Amino acid sequence: MNISPQASLPSSGSLFATSWSGGKDGCFARWLSSQSGAKPACLLTMLKEGEQRTSAHGLHQEVLQAQADCLGTPIIFGSAGFGGYEQGLKKALATTISEYSVSHLAFGDIDLDAHKDWYDRILKDTPIQTCYPLWHYNRKQLLKDMFSVGQEALIVSVKNESLDQSFLGRILTPSLADEIEARGICPTGEEGDFHTLVINGPDFKEPLSVKKADIWQDDWSHSVLELSPA
Repeated sequence: MNISPQASLPSSGSLFATSWSGGKDGCFARWLSSQSGAKPACLLTMLKEGEQRTSAHGLHQEVLQAQADCLGTPIIFGSAGFGGYEQGLKKALATTISEYSVSHLAFGDIDLDAHKDWYDRILKDTPIQTCYPLWHYNRKQLLKDMFSVGQEALIVSVKNESLDQSFLGRILTPSLADEIEARGICPTGEEGDFHTLVINGPDFKEPLSVKKADIWQDDWSHSVLELSPA
């Protein structure tokens, strides 16, 4: 793998949680961390307050639970509104520490400094050490490495101004990545133009099967493909 010198990984032998939306970057960050000798203890997902969905992806809690089952790992669900996110995250982290003795939290961020700085600030006074296995990973190489290890990701959400609904439900492949890039969109989706759900990969015990339903609109001008466990 082509990990950047700026990347940070959980220390070998340590127990770590992964900040989890169900998407390709967090999943690959988890796998890279485990390859370094760290031990994946659980996943940590923040849901929209009062709902059973993630804010960014619109994925239902039951889909993420099924995905975690395919990975053979526990998943912790926290809940928060926008104004109370920091408090909600810290509460959920306290659960990961008490139940799974984690010392590190791995994120799938690639190169958005504002996002990294925000999490580092929130968690600087907690026992948790933040880690960024994909930090400054070359974006095109990152996709190549994901494909090379057999990670399969389904596009589940698209920003309406960037991609049309025909991209929903398609597996991200090298040819599809080229098609996205030809439209002037980063094929990693790091700018938020699309989101994914990983359905298979090197650390899956079995593939995740999902049923596709209607397409709906979230509060941030994204088209979201409704999914449920098959």
